[in-house]
Amino acid sequence: MLIVNMHDAKSGLSRLVEAIESGEEKEVVIARTPARHAYRALGQL
Repeated sequence: MLIVNMHDAKSGLSRLVEAIESGEEKEVVIARTPARHAYRALGQL
């Protein structure tokens, strides 16, 4: 599981999508503020 902040996610969105599509990462968590808000992108459900 990869955890990134919102700025890094916006800056490297194509890299994150590629990592999920290739199977390198199964889950990416985008955190706005640690432990308060998190959005998950799952490669496979």
